[in-house]
Amino acid sequence: MTRRAKEPIAQLRSFADEYRHIQQEHARQSPRSATRHRLAKAMHSVEERFERLLTEWVPDDGLREQWRAFMHGRGDPPEVRPVPSPPLFRGRTEAGSVIEIQRVADGYDLLFDGARIEHSQSPWRVDTDRRGLLQLEGYTCEEVFDAPEPAIQALADFLANRAGPPWPWARELVADGLIDSRFALTARGRRRLNAPREAPPARPRMQDLCVVVADDARARVLVLDIRPDRGATLTQLVQVAEISNPMLRTRDGGTQREHGRREAQRHFAARVAEEAAAVWRRFPSCELVVAASPTMLGMLRPAIERQIRPRDLVALHELARDLTKLSVPGVHEALTSAGLLDTGRRARELRTS
Repeated sequence: MTRRAKEPIAQLRSFADEYRHIQQEHARQSPRSATRHRLAKAMHSVEERFERLLTEWVPDDGLREQWRAFMHGRGDPPEVRPVPSPPLFRGRTEAGSVIEIQRVADGYDLLFDGARIEHSQSPWRVDTDRRGLLQLEGYTCEEVFDAPEPAIQALADFLANRAGPPWPWARELVADGLIDSRFALTARGRRRLNAPREAPPARPRMQDLCVVVADDARARVLVLDIRPDRGATLTQLVQVAEISNPMLRTRDGGTQREHGRREAQRHFAARVAEEAAAVWRRFPSCELVVAASPTMLGMLRPAIERQIRPRDLVALHELARDLTKLSVPGVHEALTSAGLLDTGRRARELRTS
């Protein structure tokens, strides 16, 4: 039996309930006991998963704070409109009406322009003919998709291990039924990727590169500036900015201090994103590579998204590793080993330009 992925808001509630349950058990243990230590680790693990889910699926800062207050028992969960169930199939008839198949608690519904016209305990078969058309309950329809082409390309690159998860497009991909909340590809998603797609925009033959490496205390911004006047020789990465987090107190403990630490991390992530944006906007065509610990990466994603303007970046790549302690050549080597600095390709592009 296939396990159905929880909707993200339901997952947030589940994590919050689990955190409070562990917190209560933790408070009942003696201060120096091994059980208390084990429960403290479990609380930290749940909180990290909660924070990652929060940064990925809740775009509003005010709502995030309400969710954090709910997890720590300081309020009710925010009022959130129910998320419509993603379609298992969405098609358009020759007359322009929309037909959808949706999973419900007791089976599957067939919707015609939003109204239920059929219910079944088992799903309808979705097999198209050679023209890409489907016969469904007497209607001839063609499957349609809402997620934009850049989201599809980002998903394809992720599945082919050419890029990190397309977090900026996660909500659109889930809403269109192409992935579930764990980023697993659905049957509808496979059909979308197998369908003919628009050709992606022509990739500029030469691009500058901006690199951000960060942990919660320090960040560095580096560039690999490709210039035709240097022939086919590529310079090493050059550090152009360094940002420190004076608000961070690594030895603080306790719930309130931990909350303050997270706030300091979010403010720091916003500063790092601003500094990086100031660098990448110097170039007409730029790729951004972000390397950070998983927790810091979760803080940086929304901060960077808020800084991105239309046509700002050609591509955004992620590496869930802390490289801040490496030298500049060490960062260059680590990113090259991870496939994020394809210096050979860039040299070929320069030679043929």
